[in-house]
Amino acid sequence: MNSDVATRIRSILLDSSTFLNEVVSFFHEKSKGKYSIVSNDRCGAWYGFPYSTHNNVHFKSTDGHKNIYNFSLKRLHFDFLRTVAKASRKDGAVLVVDASKYKTYCDSFKATLPIWCAVMNKLILYYRSEVDANFNFEEHEEIELFTPPTTSEEEHMNMKGVIEDRFQNAVDAKVVLNPKEFIRNSPSKPLRCFWIVQNSNEDTLTKLNELSDEIDKAKSEYSCIVCVSCSDRDNGLTNDNYISGAGDDEESWAHGLTPYLLWKNIDHFSPYNEPYDAAREEEIMSTIRHIVNEAKSENEEYFRANHSRCKLYQPQAPFTSYFNTMTITNSNENNDKATISIGSRRSGRPNTAWKHFDAIVNVTTMEYEEFSSMNGIIPTGKFYIQLPVKEGKRDKTELEKWMSTALLFIVVHLKENRRVLIHCAQGMDRSVAICMAVLCLCCEFDRDDGSIVLKSWVKEVSYQNMYTYFQYENKIQEGDPCFTQVYKHSSIPSVLVKHLCSRDGKNIFFSYVQMIIDKNASHEKMMQSEMPFATKESLRQALLKIHEFRSSACPTRSTMQKLNRYFMSGEFELALRQSEKL
Repeated sequence: MNSDVATRIRSILLDSSTFLNEVVSFFHEKSKGKYSIVSNDRCGAWYGFPYSTHNNVHFKSTDGHKNIYNFSLKRLHFDFLRTVAKASRKDGAVLVVDASKYKTYCDSFKATLPIWCAVMNKLILYYRSEVDANFNFEEHEEIELFTPPTTSEEEHMNMKGVIEDRFQNAVDAKVVLNPKEFIRNSPSKPLRCFWIVQNSNEDTLTKLNELSDEIDKAKSEYSCIVCVSCSDRDNGLTNDNYISGAGDDEESWAHGLTPYLLWKNIDHFSPYNEPYDAAREEEIMSTIRHIVNEAKSENEEYFRANHSRCKLYQPQAPFTSYFNTMTITNSNENNDKATISIGSRRSGRPNTAWKHFDAIVNVTTMEYEEFSSMNGIIPTGKFYIQLPVKEGKRDKTELEKWMSTALLFIVVHLKENRRVLIHCAQGMDRSVAICMAVLCLCCEFDRDDGSIVLKSWVKEVSYQNMYTYFQYENKIQEGDPCFTQVYKHSSIPSVLVKHLCSRDGKNIFFSYVQMIIDKNASHEKMMQSEMPFATKESLRQALLKIHEFRSSACPTRSTMQKLNRYFMSGEFELALRQSEKL
């Protein structure tokens, strides 16, 4: 076990510091810095960390498996598309870093990324015709598919055969919310992949010069993406002291080590030019345990999120880099503005946070001391609530339990044009789920200008209004807290929190919202409002809208399932079934 871990680390460091370093240096010198470098999670992050100039991407190998050939509607990589567009405008390109253990190219490079390019090219043409009346989509409908030279003709044709279907799925899913913005951020030339792989039997410089010539010829017609496969598969088959694609399947070997922790502590793993002996292997394992335990002690929850998602963490960053903000327009006469920000735990730091936000929703099990103590001082006109929800699969029911309270808290502050922060450990999972719920429940998207507008019924929501509704529905029980007793620093009456977090809390909340919506609605609108407040499609639309502001937003499958349950189970599931029959 020690030998395997040590050999993997040594192999990663060798591949990164030799082959990848040569590739990056070559293109950097040739292009005078016009090439951007991106790592493909998760294997590629181990190699590309010291070189990456932009956020990681995640083109999954499983999407590119034979006869799967999927175009992910969850991982659309619009941020990466913008990166390619910027590089292309400067006559540059983007290097994407990954590695493979068993194949010359991993399935991400062999199929997932090429299919993404082909489908995205067709989407760009389709929406360009929608934005530009003089552009005829049908005249440009035939799309090229570029695959590595190792791909057989049969497999190439099989991949090409799914492009139309994957394109149509994307159009039907309405993955582009604002066509004008999409076209503005897209490259003017079609996306095209090129490939280079480490091979100890070939001269790397010769291969780089050949690749560079090929790219130079193509630049006038294409926006170029270079897939850099860092590992030497043939060497891995014959050399016991080297593992090809060593960064793959990190759960089985890393023991909590992450790319960030590895490269931050690189001196502890040097020198790595020669194989480690048994004593050095044991020393490396001891070093890993120390590094990981130290990271856990600094921030247990952040470490768990960081480890499970393999995201790269930059500690020395300005405060504003810890969150992303979207503007919400109030549907009143003045069109007043509120904001919702999604951020990591650091965005919720007391004192600094209050300069940027009026209300904070902490969706973690940890609190800063100023918030956890009832004696903590919250500035006048500022509000804070904690939702004690664990990360991902570790949470069973808390996200659903606290969702109604969170929605009430946020809606009340949005209608007052306040600046709301929703944060979890990394601002990728739980906080994103809460924001998705807010957008689905009480916001509308303007397709023309991309703005987010509060629905008109929101102005009726208040704590007093809800308490009156509870009284009318006989929900207030003997022994309940009085209305003036508030829940910690939130300003929400404790009696509302108690009932909203109860087993029947979701239905109570939805009934209250439905009552407000129906209050002054016409009969036709009342019939339409009997739909669930969110569906799988509207949740996907909400996530796409969030991606426009926070590209790292990536709720887990477990979290998405909880959102589906919250909005589409219980009493309101019947409405969904009825609507599907219409």
